[in-house]
Amino acid sequence: MSGRAVVVGAGVNGLVAAVRLARSGRAVHVVEARERPGGLAAAVEFAPGYRAPGILHDASAFRPPLVRALGLASCGLEWAEGPAVGGLRELLAGAETTRGLARFVDRVAPALRRLLDRPPPPLQPCGVGELWSLATQGLVLRRLGARDLRELLRVLAMPAGDWLGDLGVEARRAEALAGSALLGSFHGPRSPGSAAFLLLRAAAESRAPVGGAPALVEALLRRCAELGVEVSTGHRVAAVLVEGGRVAGVATADGDRLAADAILATCDPRHALLTLLPGGSLGIETTRRVEGWRCRGTAAKVHLALARPLRDAGEPAPSVRLGGGSLEALERAFDAAKYGEMSEEPFLEVVQPSVREPGWAPEGRHVASILVGWVPRALREGWDAAAGERLLERVLDRLERHDPGIRDEVEAADVWTPRDLEERLGLTGGHLRHGEEGLDQLLFMRPAPELAHYATPVPGYFLGGSGSHPGGGITGVPGWLAAGELLRRS
Repeated sequence: MSGRAVVVGAGVNGLVAAVRLARSGRAVHVVEARERPGGLAAAVEFAPGYRAPGILHDASAFRPPLVRALGLASCGLEWAEGPAVGGLRELLAGAETTRGLARFVDRVAPALRRLLDRPPPPLQPCGVGELWSLATQGLVLRRLGARDLRELLRVLAMPAGDWLGDLGVEARRAEALAGSALLGSFHGPRSPGSAAFLLLRAAAESRAPVGGAPALVEALLRRCAELGVEVSTGHRVAAVLVEGGRVAGVATADGDRLAADAILATCDPRHALLTLLPGGSLGIETTRRVEGWRCRGTAAKVHLALARPLRDAGEPAPSVRLGGGSLEALERAFDAAKYGEMSEEPFLEVVQPSVREPGWAPEGRHVASILVGWVPRALREGWDAAAGERLLERVLDRLERHDPGIRDEVEAADVWTPRDLEERLGLTGGHLRHGEEGLDQLLFMRPAPELAHYATPVPGYFLGGSGSHPGGGITGVPGWLAAGELLRRS
């Protein structure tokens, strides 16, 4: 296969797409606006000698079949044993009240992964191939058996809090499960459909790479180098060039022009379609749908350099979730975000990679990587330095109540407000998953029915970021599926 492809964005999806395209014979150039590749999975050195494992610190949803298909095992990628630190499976393991939930997740996970790892079902199947694909996806669910299928259909529209209550999950563990599953979304545990996110995210998890998300990025970069993929950092794509009705390349902010006959954008849909494309490229209806794409970010990130690790029950904690101790407290935190307020009792998902692995901090020191919810991008009084300080103080107050004395052990802090996520990482609305994953923004509606299969109305232009099916997180699947569609249409 001949022709040159440009991939916009060197996050995990962009690197996965680049490897798949290069393995098929394409010349590939990846263009990244930041000074280093990796996107939300890139390591963050926030103080001398202190590294945090990416803005998104959980890489356990990266698909094992992609590791084989991309040839990453030969690039030094290794997998940790047992449930991923900070993952939902870690919370499901070892507790009497979650055993029923864990068994149900184990039974339905293979069927759900099969649906998530394929292009979304077409609304109007065309031809024998699409009809067969739709039929086989239906058979996958039917093979679950009547009892599990009935329970699955019941759960998908439920609030997460109601489902966990039905199962008798204890209050703090229920809060931890719902909090981690919904963190960054515009949902609380009483929101209809929130149980689906908990189930889908638990089903998507497998094992995590040793070295976390940054190790996955390094393996992908080594594979790109082996295949001759060119990766340029510090160059922001300013526009997609369209000539004669199809893509002709990209223009960068510093005035360079890169010719290409195919472009795969892994930024969020609103940026990829409304900012990069020339006006009028999409048509009125598609433009309207993309303008209505909801990106209301509700998460912040805090990194701490610690003289000693945060403890849980007196022991160094590889991970811990901290909130108000109940689903009601979690719902109140979401209520605050809904009305543009910063919650007095934020939910914290804390991961300390330095507890189990060396290299994250100087010897004897530790790193805490903290996702904070619910913190609205649309803060009523606006985000400034003072608001960032208030956010940090609330995080430290919560940590201090859990482990007295930890505040005095903080040697450096790095705060990413939702505004920082938007401005420094290019995330519209500060949304970590490139757009909300409400029931109306999933499957064949992600990001719009006519865009759900990765191709756009502009020939040669494809979407392969977290705003496409199956959604956000470090999975690699949107990039893989988008690259496959690009190759199919070439």
